[in-house]
Amino acid sequence: MSRVQGRPRRVRRAVGVLTTLAVLGMWEAAGRSGSVMFLEPFSVAARGAWDLVSGPGLRQDVLPSARNAVR
Repeated sequence: MSRVQGRPRRVRRAVGVLTTLAVLGMWEAAGRSGSVMFLEPFSVAARGAWDLVSGPGLRQDVLPSARNAVR
């Protein structure tokens, strides 16, 4: 692969990463501003998702409910 062919892939990846960071930043700012009542800041939502995945709530609450939903 020549340098010219590899460059567009890196540019697309960089644009994707920057776009994702911009969206997450806007989500955080909108949530912290209080202008949208139902929107939690990204940091709060991410912390809650991590607590759900890493805590006992996943095995005790979510997985049994998912199992019942597919029966």
